[in-house]
Amino acid sequence: QRLINRVDPSSEAGSWQEWARDLKQGNTKIMNGMCQFTTICSMTLTINVVVSLMYTIPQLHQKVNFDPIFGVFELVCNIIFCCEYAVNIVGGLPGDIFLRWRIIDLASIFIGVFSSICFFSGSFKAWRLSNHTAFVWTALLQLSRSVRIMSLDRWSHEVAVVKSSVASAVPLLILPVFLSAQTVLTVASLFAFSENLEHRGQRHHFDSLPKSLYWTSHFIIGEWPIVDFSHMGSNLCILTCIFG
Repeated sequence: QRLINRVDPSSEAGSWQEWARDLKQGNTKIMNGMCQFTTICSMTLTINVVVSLMYTIPQLHQKVNFDPIFGVFELVCNIIFCCEYAVNIVGGLPGDIFLRWRIIDLASIFIGVFSSICFFSGSFKAWRLSNHTAFVWTALLQLSRSVRIMSLDRWSHEVAVVKSSVASAVPLLILPVFLSAQTVLTVASLFAFSENLEHRGQRHHFDSLPKSLYWTSHFIIGEWPIVDFSHMGSNLCILTCIFG
């Protein structure tokens, strides 16, 4: 059999594919039989999401520079994600590379490379820390990998239940969503109209429809950060409290 594997390339490729499938199915154990490969990948993904959340806490960066530690951790996680992606591709079917979760896995690897550059590049790190928008977007990219948790076998049943529940509820929610959106748009338009008509009150907060939608979303849920309105706006507030 060993001689056949040396002579026949397809036989060697088949053995690699079988080995990758054994890793995916948990038939092959590593670390002296203590852990399965899929378990290590799942734990790495979960810990990576938690650490990425911790990195967004501003207090961690005030006294101690944790960027080198986070950078090494991100690099190790990305290596494990690369191994997981390779195992999924080698142990899968030829068209698996175009599956939704494989595309998300590949995007996760690119995010890890980008994050490592953020941690180890001095100029890029200084730009990211000085620019709040860049810091927020890089943190969102790191946290976007939490979507991959839904592809884990541990949560497959829960994900299937949620999908079936949403699919069955969507037809029943079309009319309520339409009415809710229409109510918010109508109230926001009336606030913008009333506050700009009398040229007093809170006109600077309602000089555009997006601003009016922002404040109306507060009013609809019962929060009133603005209390001084025009006469027409005050009447609209009363109607919103009663019927909103």
